[in-house]
Amino acid sequence: MLEWIPERLPASGGLSAEGFYKLLGRPSLDPLTVLVRETAQNSWDARPQGARTVRFDLDLRKATDGLKQVLRTEVFKSAAEVHGTRLNRVLEDRELHVLIVSDRGTRGLDGPATADEVSTDGKQNWANFVLNAGKSKTEGNTGGTYGFGKTIAYVVSQANSVIIHSRTTHRGETITRVIAAAIGNRFVRGGKNFTGRHWWGVNGDGAPLPVEGAAAEALAARLGMPEFKDGELGTNVMIIAPDLGQRTPGQATTFLTESILWHLWPKLVPREDEVAPLQCSVRHDGVQVPIPAFTSRPPLARFVEAYQDLVMGEEASLTFQKRPIERITPKKMTLGHLGTVPFAREQRAVVDDGHDPDDDESPPPASPFTNSAAHHVALLRGPELVIEYLAGPIAPDPAIEWAGVFRAADEFDGIFARAEPPTHDAWNPDTVDDRMEKNILRKVLRDIQRAVTDRWGTIAPPPTKGAVSTAGVADALGHLVLGKAGQGKGRKARPVPTPSPSAARPTLALVGSTVEIVDGLHVSRAIIDVAPAAGSAATALKISVGIALDGASLDASLDKTLHLRKVSANGIDFDVHGIDSEITLEGTHKQRVVLEAANSGRMSVMWDVDATPGPGALN
Repeated sequence: MLEWIPERLPASGGLSAEGFYKLLGRPSLDPLTVLVRETAQNSWDARPQGARTVRFDLDLRKATDGLKQVLRTEVFKSAAEVHGTRLNRVLEDRELHVLIVSDRGTRGLDGPATADEVSTDGKQNWANFVLNAGKSKTEGNTGGTYGFGKTIAYVVSQANSVIIHSRTTHRGETITRVIAAAIGNRFVRGGKNFTGRHWWGVNGDGAPLPVEGAAAEALAARLGMPEFKDGELGTNVMIIAPDLGQRTPGQATTFLTESILWHLWPKLVPREDEVAPLQCSVRHDGVQVPIPAFTSRPPLARFVEAYQDLVMGEEASLTFQKRPIERITPKKMTLGHLGTVPFAREQRAVVDDGHDPDDDESPPPASPFTNSAAHHVALLRGPELVIEYLAGPIAPDPAIEWAGVFRAADEFDGIFARAEPPTHDAWNPDTVDDRMEKNILRKVLRDIQRAVTDRWGTIAPPPTKGAVSTAGVADALGHLVLGKAGQGKGRKARPVPTPSPSAARPTLALVGSTVEIVDGLHVSRAIIDVAPAAGSAATALKISVGIALDGASLDASLDKTLHLRKVSANGIDFDVHGIDSEITLEGTHKQRVVLEAANSGRMSVMWDVDATPGPGALN
């Protein structure tokens, strides 16, 4: 049985439990998302030198009667006296759930069991996670801070209570530790003030110490903590009565898997170095909940592809653009790199994570793009955690989305880290005291916005009436995106001719464009109005489709699935095939023409349309 050890307020004063909660601030993200981000980052930072990978697991369980008995009688003694929490009440709840956050392949929570003891090897992770408040890490390229990151575990718990179980090494020996903790309100007992922080373990003359060794292993087994294999180190944190945010347990586990995808994906991508990707799993009552593939959650795969093109030296697509973000004075320095890529708008996956788009009071979705087009830059630095999806201009064509990734240069990682709040979900220059660092941060954010605005913030004006060349029409039709200057096999569109008063030519006008999924295919559709030349009874149209290289080049060979699917005028279909076709429109009246091309949806389609007076001209 563990002893209850409430923290007495020192004579010199100290941090109250209420102040402990304020360390986290007011994150804009859902608490379960913050939990995934912070605990996963802490686990990643705790990997030992030379480790190939880390395993990060989440397990949501309904508490059995046996577990509830152990919690009530062996762990949380005197729960009724823990002011400011619902601990005593939730332990009697028939629907009590626990959420266990685990890692393996880490060092575990190493270091001395007390905060005042100096570690001979500099490791104080047990004290920082279990005892200290707001103790930041100092290692380079780390994301979490144990003092801040652990706070979210208490916030998520409706009882503000957790149980910590860790296997680690201390003074050259493997050791198992177990302790429970809760954060409540200040209270008075026996004429003394108490901070509102509580532990259950071994009372070391007022200092909370963990149960260790065989006793700890036996208690962990009765609690149903995930086991350690021979020689395995790591940590389990059991969150008592997690607040699922109005979600059912099934919806909550789905939300957790989706949060892993949308916020940890840079850690899940294969790396160029010898470190393997983060291995994640989610379970619900012991049943594995699959983590979906990137490609099944549009537009996530586009951010992943941009990251691989930008950081990992992958062969970039022709529509991918990379540019350095630089500081010129006092000397030229590359602060990071920005990569952006456009793509045809993709249909979103239907995910039951508790969000109802028709109910404003429903929980938020895990995906930032459930109800909107992607027009964002994922901000990253050394820890490879998505800091934020920074919004930019929406692509002028509604059939287009774009994704970007900015990766800060490692030598400036500390500057970006200092601009982050405790939840690491933004870069705020105003929170940085150093003037030079503040200017660097402002320049980076400003230059990112300038770069994406240059690419998508404006749209070219439509061609003037009478300009019917391929270039003029193609720039306006379909979901054309300006990519890299003509590369590969792209052919240049014909220049816009200067209309002559004596030259009677047909006129073309863009009506609109869409992208749809039809029979599993991406179908790009462009709608144009064709007006015959004066005095002409027919109009000949030459129609080609390709992949856009820039504003005047296209290459059909880049997408083997690309082909004309349908061309119709005023509801009448024409026989078309391949990537080139010619049709003749009969009559002297304006006709509406619909062009359709099937394609992979991975790149941007460009239409090449040329109109001339057809057979039967009257002049």
